[in-house]
Formats: sequence, structure tokens, C-alpha cells
Amino acid sequence: VGDEFLTKENFGFKSRKCPPQIEELGPFEEDLLKMIETVQFRRTVDPFQQRLSEDIEKIKNSKDVIIPADKTRNLYAVDKEQYNKLLRNNITKHYKTAPEDTYDSVNVEAKEIAEKRELGDRMECMAKKEAYVTLKDHKENFAST
Repeated sequence: VGDEFLTKENFGFKSRKCPPQIEELGPFEEDLLKMIETVQFRRTVDPFQQRLSEDIEKIKNSKDVIIPADKTRNLYAVDKEQYNKLLRNNITKHYKTAPEDTYDSVNVEAKEIAEKRELGDRMECMAKKEAYVTLKDHKENFAST
């Protein structure tokens, strides 16, 4: 039985087998948990934290969409209609619309391959992700107003 685990191909996925616990570490783990349980926090007044809280409130109350820049850490506020237009233009520039059943057929095919390789318990189906857009503010023709 032990040799089976050494020769079985996992295709880069982690093994489900857990290492044995070390009994000598038991008291250390208990002390560490006790130390964590006794941690107490205190209130502090920090100008940076205050400014951060004000910025968070401003973002929460804004009706604009906050868009990150492509290669810088800049963020830009754009109204909803302009964001939807940017998103649509960027998606249709590189991709074409696929039939609705494409997502399901890809997942079914991946499931069959995973079961064939005995990896079904360690793989997840392809997730649907929302599209997003980033602004290319490093380009010369970028209008920052």
C-alpha cells in the first residue's frame, strides 16, 4: 500500500495524505493558543488611520466606479455609463461572443479528464468571472481630466 502513493502521478496537485502529529509539540501549541486568546487591543488616534477612514467613506458614498490603472497604482473615478462603454469596447476588441453552452461543455470535458486521471476530488470547475477594465494611464494620449 505504501509504494502505491510513491508511484501515483498527481499531475502537480497536492496529496491528500497528512503528515503525523508530533506529540512533543502539543504543549507548545497549547501555550501559543493561550497567548493568542489573551491578546488585547486598545484604541489609538492616528492621523493616517483617520484619513484612511475618511477616504473609505468618500468611496462608499461615491456614485462613480473606481477603476485601477494598468501599470501604475493610480485609481480613477468614472461615471457608470462611461465605465460600461469602456468595458464593452475593451471586451469586443479582443473577444467574440460564445454560445451559452460553451461554459458548460468546457466544464463537462474537464470533469471527464479529471475523473479519468483520478483527480476529481482535487479540481474545481471553471468559475465565471466578471469582466473588468483597467485604464492605460501610461500612454501618451491618456486624458486625465
